[in-house]
Amino acid sequence: MMQTANGIRSRFRRIVAAVATAVACAIWAPNRLVAGIVATSGHIKVVEPPSDARTGRFEHDQFIHVFPEKTDFETTTVLRVDVSRPGEVIKVRKIEAKKKPGKKKKGKRKNRNRPARTKAVPNLSERTIPIAASINSYFLHFDTVTDGSTRKTLSGKISFDEEIVGIIIDADQLVATNATCGATNTLYSTGKQQGVEVKKGNSIVLSEDMRSLTVKLIVTNRSDNIRIITKAKSDHPTKSHKKKKPKDRKPEQKPEDADASPTHAAVASPTAIDRRQID
Repeated sequence: MMQTANGIRSRFRRIVAAVATAVACAIWAPNRLVAGIVATSGHIKVVEPPSDARTGRFEHDQFIHVFPEKTDFETTTVLRVDVSRPGEVIKVRKIEAKKKPGKKKKGKRKNRNRPARTKAVPNLSERTIPIAASINSYFLHFDTVTDGSTRKTLSGKISFDEEIVGIIIDADQLVATNATCGATNTLYSTGKQQGVEVKKGNSIVLSEDMRSLTVKLIVTNRSDNIRIITKAKSDHPTKSHKKKKPKDRKPEQKPEDADASPTHAAVASPTAIDRRQID
């Protein structure tokens, strides 16, 4: 009976979450973009900030949701981001196979190689965003309506009209930046099971022009979240009107009769005239 009751509650919660998501999606059309986002493709869908973005509260099997958190605001603390350079954030590297001697057979020893293996490694480029920097903050959220045993893979691309100055994928950094960058009326997860796992199959690529983010995420019983920080329009310095330097004037050429300077004539002439008049 206890298991049946728990199963009913779990099913009810999933139904409520699905209905809430469906209502939000109906209100916010898929092709409706917010300020700062210029294009989306694949399974990415722009929505308005939900009241609850915690794991299990804002789920969907067909979309990776992105919503604006805060726009054109100044940071009050130093922010640390995990990625600040273009390229792949998660790379897959081969693990060199070690040679293992085989069994002796007819006096000969054969070497057999283990099959090549690969592993996912992070390719981070951490940096800090200083206090009083003007930025925009967006939140990418992928949480499926599953029972925890089904894997779901979705991918897509999102482009912004301003430069991406950093993205955050680490759970601790997501929690640390919720107060500064998070939407005012949205609840966020505070546990460690919310960042993007560095594993094979997951992919995050920041474009060369630093304006687009392409993702491929695999989710089972947890949500994947990315915080995207872009430069605000007000952060662009205004063009300063520099004063033009006065051109160097060429020295005036002296008249041919250099001794007859006007200044000297003006001073000497009254004395000469007076003397003539007295004579």
